[in-house]
Amino acid sequence: MIIRDVLRACNVLERKTAISRKANVELTRLQPILDALINAGLIEGDNPYILTEEGKRFLNVLERLCGNS
Repeated sequence: MIIRDVLRACNVLERKTAISRKANVELTRLQPILDALINAGLIEGDNPYILTEEGKRFLNVLERLCGNS
């Protein structure tokens, strides 16, 4: 799941290229995802990015629902 992988990558302060690599998402596809996550209040920053408290809670829910793999 792309959103889960991007959120996991943002669990620590990360730059866009590291997030792209960790989540296995091309940089051109990543920016709209990051923008959506910022608008939803799940991450914050402007390269580097990091999870918000709400983002951490959302990631925990996703991992419980989808598994931790």
